[in-house]
Amino acid sequence: MSEKSADKKAAPSRRHQRRQIYHEGHKRKFLVVVDETPECESALAFAASRAERTKGQLALLYVIEPEDGAMHWLGVEEIAREEGLNKAKAVFRLFGRKLKALGFEDLTPEEIVREGSKPEELTNLIEEDPDIGVLVLGASK
Repeated sequence: MSEKSADKKAAPSRRHQRRQIYHEGHKRKFLVVVDETPECESALAFAASRAERTKGQLALLYVIEPEDGAMHWLGVEEIAREEGLNKAKAVFRLFGRKLKALGFEDLTPEEIVREGSKPEELTNLIEEDPDIGVLVLGASK
């Protein structure tokens, strides 16, 4: 047995739950990972448009990624976390204004803040929330 085979068997299998988006009382969520990049704006506009057209919901995810190095010294980690939360709130306010400027006044996005690695937190959120049906990503030009 190769090392890769042993690693796959040793790793816990993730149990996938079925999406609930088509059940009564559930709405399909369009998830956008938000940050300060220009590509994010096009993803936001597309997701808002689809959510409104299909009577779905819009969810915005901001991930606070930990800094490298010794963040545990003298409360630096707590200060960095607070700065990350403030940055997330500012990004949500900015995108809320952009949604209104684009004509989506009635669309109130769900704002989600996670702390950790962006790929891991994105995967975890999708697995935890069965209403997320579409992940919308921006592309550079």
